[in-house]
Amino acid sequence: MGKKIKKLLDVFYGKSKECFEIIFQSAANNQMRIMKAGNNPHQSYLQLKSYQKHLRKLAAKVFLAAIFLFIGILVGPAFIKQEMRSEIYVPNGKGDILISNVSKNQATVIFKTMDSLNDNKPLATVAKVGIYKDPEHKVFIKETEVNDFAVTHVVHLEDLEEGRIYYPIIYVSEEKDMSDIKAVSNWGGIEPIAVYATGEMIPACAIANNTAQGGDAKKNDVNLLGEEKTDLGAPVAPSLEDNNYAAIKVAEDTEDNSLRVLGMQNETYLHGKDKVQAIISWDTNIPAKSVLVYRSEKDNVEKEISINGESSKKHAAVITTLQTGTVYYFKAKVENEKGEKVVSSEYSLRTPRAKETILEIMENNFKSLLNKKRS
Repeated sequence: MGKKIKKLLDVFYGKSKECFEIIFQSAANNQMRIMKAGNNPHQSYLQLKSYQKHLRKLAAKVFLAAIFLFIGILVGPAFIKQEMRSEIYVPNGKGDILISNVSKNQATVIFKTMDSLNDNKPLATVAKVGIYKDPEHKVFIKETEVNDFAVTHVVHLEDLEEGRIYYPIIYVSEEKDMSDIKAVSNWGGIEPIAVYATGEMIPACAIANNTAQGGDAKKNDVNLLGEEKTDLGAPVAPSLEDNNYAAIKVAEDTEDNSLRVLGMQNETYLHGKDKVQAIISWDTNIPAKSVLVYRSEKDNVEKEISINGESSKKHAAVITTLQTGTVYYFKAKVENEKGEKVVSSEYSLRTPRAKETILEIMENNFKSLLNKKRS
């Protein structure tokens, strides 16, 4: 088998070499070369010249076809209306997916949807929420009606049983019939989203009762706060770390003068092909020192950046080591001159995707053209 393949390759190489020589050399040189080789399939010089002309025309046609195909694949989609590609991204930090209006028998889940393929721009989707008894989402209770197309969804959970912990899953889709859905069930990719039907801190006894009723709750410090006016639209859950940082609410209208973190924001930029720069900023109501804590969804290893040596009300961190197309979670730890420490809720961001190479652009455009032709 190997000898046959080698023989075929030798024949192919010989024929290709002969064609190139006939195309790029003069007819006289070709005539002399063929006569020396003792293998002249052409009856005369004129016949050889005619054959050479035919090969040159054929080669020119193949070359022009390849050039036009390349140009068509590269720029063709600009002149052909295509369906825009998108990819749903639901920010899932504790400061992004919010539980509010919690009472004895109802609660509200608030979240937004974005397009990770187009610079994380707002993306209108339909959405619904499924409710489960256990954090593993094995015991289904019911699901809500489908919310109409929106960027920010406010989904109401009703007819809850007082004293029970519920574990919702968010379902979003760009299709009205929700034929292609994306599901989100965890805060920060780790902790199951949970609702305790009283609007209070989940006590250990409630979790024990819920476990006895079929739920396997693994954490007893999940905080689900009631409705509160905030600059981000909802309350902030506490840190789960075992340290001196207190759970706080991001709010500007509280009467006390305790240290608070206000309005965390993030911006990401793509430099070159795959260099990402992220700017994360926040304010505090009184001067304080800050530390930014962030982690990647891939490894969940927390890293810290000290922001400023002096106390300030405005804080910002610039990170240039993030990977493209990756979800990161971040929060701020702040401490004032009195030694009071607080930690913000955790938020998420998704870095831009790396720029496509010419070959990738051609491949995607070619696929788009084929799909357009089939449809």
